[in-house]
Amino acid sequence: NIYMKKGFYDSAESVLIDVLDRKPKDARANYFLSELYLKEGNYKKAIDGFLEVISSDNNEEYLYKALSGLGYSYFKLGDYENALKYAKKAISYAPDKGDGYFVLGKIYIKLGDYGKAIEVLKKAFLLFSDDKKKSEVDTFLGISYFRLGEYTKAMQFFNEALTLNPENETARINLDITRKAIKEEIVR
Repeated sequence: NIYMKKGFYDSAESVLIDVLDRKPKDARANYFLSELYLKEGNYKKAIDGFLEVISSDNNEEYLYKALSGLGYSYFKLGDYENALKYAKKAISYAPDKGDGYFVLGKIYIKLGDYGKAIEVLKKAFLLFSDDKKKSEVDTFLGISYFRLGEYTKAMQFFNEALTLNPENETARINLDITRKAIKEEIVR
């Protein structure tokens, strides 16, 4: 975990694989290796590891995170059926945590169901305490409202996202796009 936090992914991978050679069903090692693969964008390997976490003994601490990770990994691979399945399982396992709702909201946006996206993203926002996470959620709420053509609401969420995290470039870019859309709408 220390290697991962410092960005030494090769060293982290080596240590985790060594642990798993000795204890293949170690939920913690499988979870951290899967997170490493997520950071690298290797979603298929992440899925394999998260599935190992689920089948491991003593996985309670990592089960919710593995379910959320599976939802996100399948989402990134475009397998929305499995993404929905695992995001919903994460929510049913831990309805008091925001990650499952956040992943589910992103899936609904991708599927074009902005009403459902807004509903679950608002739940995610309430469950997160970290301002950066809340900023990310606000950004996706803004995107949802933008796609519904509700530009004023979209601007409110992008502005709130930037208040929570001034370094949120996605919110800044989308705010600029929304301002342009409003100007174009006024000109028409």
